[in-house]
Amino acid sequence: MEMRNRLYSKYKKECVTHCQRKSGRYRFSIISFTLQGTMKNLMIFVLCLVSAVYSNPYRNIGLYRGYVGCFVDDPNRMLKHRIQGLHLNTLEKCRLHCRGYKYLGLQASHWCLCGNRYYSHAFPQASELQCNYPCAGEPNRMCGGAWRNAIYEV
Repeated sequence: MEMRNRLYSKYKKECVTHCQRKSGRYRFSIISFTLQGTMKNLMIFVLCLVSAVYSNPYRNIGLYRGYVGCFVDDPNRMLKHRIQGLHLNTLEKCRLHCRGYKYLGLQASHWCLCGNRYYSHAFPQASELQCNYPCAGEPNRMCGGAWRNAIYEV
């Protein structure tokens, strides 16, 4: 019960936001008429979370060699070496540009960033749902987001 409550609290806001963004309202409105109280909320949460995880064909988690996660960025840049506006950006093009570095970051569809360190308190890990911009040259892969890096090992 305690673990369920922690998971529910952690993902509720993110999941509800994701579901509202996809449809403008909860996708599972039929549940509202059939269940009451806590059970209804739990069912909406579980169905929304499953939808967020499994209905998104672009998720990076575990699908690509060396994927680390989605991380916050800002104008000070987490990864200091950047290749701005890489034409038709792909993971492999960015890997080629980042040879000699430990990590690369894909950001906002067109950005490729390179560096040897990807995490600090200034650049914490973000929700996977925030790395939601398709790569310009590889639309089935997510290339980060607005000030969000999809980090990979080179």
